[in-house]
Amino acid sequence: MHNTVLAPTVVKQLESLGTQYDILSHEVTDTIDAAAASLGLSADTVARAVVLRDEDYICMAVLPLNYLIDFADLKALTQRNLRPVDNQFVSDMFSDCEAGVVPPFGGVYNIETFYDVSLLNKSAVILEAGSHHNMIRLTRDEFRKLVELNHRGCFAKPESLLRYENSLHEALPEIPHGIDLTASFRHLLPIVDIDTDIEKAPGMPVLSVMSNSLISVQKSESSIPDLVELLSQDPVLSTYIIRFTQSFMFAKPANIRTLDDAISRVLGFDTAHGLALALSILQPFVVQAVGPLGRKSIWKHSLLVATLARHLSDELPAKNVLDQGKLLVAGLLHNLGYLLYGHLFHSKFFLLNKLVELNPQISVMDFESLLTSSKRIGVMPVKSHAQVAARLLNSWGLASEIVTAVEFHHDDLYEEQDSTYANLILVADHLLKAHEIGDAISDEPPQYVLERLKLKLDRVEGITRQLLEDCGDLSSLIQIMTSQH
Repeated sequence: MHNTVLAPTVVKQLESLGTQYDILSHEVTDTIDAAAASLGLSADTVARAVVLRDEDYICMAVLPLNYLIDFADLKALTQRNLRPVDNQFVSDMFSDCEAGVVPPFGGVYNIETFYDVSLLNKSAVILEAGSHHNMIRLTRDEFRKLVELNHRGCFAKPESLLRYENSLHEALPEIPHGIDLTASFRHLLPIVDIDTDIEKAPGMPVLSVMSNSLISVQKSESSIPDLVELLSQDPVLSTYIIRFTQSFMFAKPANIRTLDDAISRVLGFDTAHGLALALSILQPFVVQAVGPLGRKSIWKHSLLVATLARHLSDELPAKNVLDQGKLLVAGLLHNLGYLLYGHLFHSKFFLLNKLVELNPQISVMDFESLLTSSKRIGVMPVKSHAQVAARLLNSWGLASEIVTAVEFHHDDLYEEQDSTYANLILVADHLLKAHEIGDAISDEPPQYVLERLKLKLDRVEGITRQLLEDCGDLSSLIQIMTSQH
């Protein structure tokens, strides 16, 4: 019976050692964190496996779920500068496991394995064993039999040390005034990643053929039939657009069955074009799913910001006529910089998510220097998520209104060209922060920005509450936006 729910390679290892174990079944989950939560497990009893490499060597580090690798200690143990490998590489290595599962049995997969000693004195240790709906539990003695075949050492630190009040670095309480976090937490980052500049990092996303075609369309005099013909070349994208048309974002109209119906009856050219462009731009970005800055959280926030900004635009004076498609793209992509960080710097992004998760009282922007390898000037890092995303979108040829909104969506003093787009995104950001959604600095829009837009606070707060009541469960839309990876 065990063999039907565990990876065959893992079963072979357990049987060869005569290991006694219990199977813990749970609801299907995406991550080991979710599996542990589903079973109500203490995180320090769950073993997390991380595959690492340098130019010519691969190994596995196994540590408690709520611990982080100290790369300086790991280098002392292995004599190598290691970094985690990407998810696709991992999936190929564990072909008899469900995608994303990394069983902490590296030796049987011919991977040199190092176990952190913090796991050795637990009364029981819980491990992934090949599936997203089962884990196994080993007693201390059974787990030690497994470890005896491999290396052991002290190379992990509890993530609780990242909490504001438990800081590893005495300068951390000064974060709101600006410090160089890269220097503060160097030992928790792969040595080869510490000083990599974001603009020189390898692996910069490349636009798809569809994205380039849509950008060309935005600069031409195309019609709805032209847009339908173009989008019909991508059946998956066409299906997504129809599903979005049927969502809370567009009042859930009935009987929308075809792409032509969606565009001609509901969206119109500008909005359909903007939606298609934003969704197509997402495709190259590969980012961890969970965490306060994981792709699920980012896209929940972006969906709400985009929709709220469009509702707020209806409250503007008649003279302020905005391109609704460009406003939609700006809202959906305003935090693209975080996705870019995560795509380029997996380890730094993992650490950033932990810092934000453990210190919700501190703005995420106070942690950004960790990712950008740059100092701060005033409120924002020199290379903030807004700035790096704006540069990327500008290099891809997106409209100036979109680029401006993305670059200045945290700048309440911005009043120059296309400022209405940026200011609306900023106001939407702040309004949602009042409901504990997003990364705005405060939970109320600056009064002078509202006055600049001729908006009333009580009115926009009411619009926000109504939107959150109407949107319901966003999981299906979020799945659309993240399933392309």
